[in-house]
Amino acid sequence: MHYGNEYSNSPNDNQVKISHELINDGADIVIGAHTHVTQGVEMYNGKPISYNLGNFAFDQSNPATHVSYFLNLNLVEDNCT
Repeated sequence: MHYGNEYSNSPNDNQVKISHELINDGADIVIGAHTHVTQGVEMYNGKPISYNLGNFAFDQSNPATHVSYFLNLNLVEDNCT
């Protein structure tokens, strides 16, 4: 998902609502982007939501943008771990 307020370290109410609706509608995982900073991970109904992974490689002077999460997913047929 491309959502959230830039440089905010926590998801806004709309991000949480959208992410929960996606899981409720059958998504197995939600991965967010856009804010340039990490926003944490939530397990919702047993499924992961990563609100924002941060910048993987982006030349910004703001030190808050220098932290990123790496997400390692193992996809085998219909299973994701």
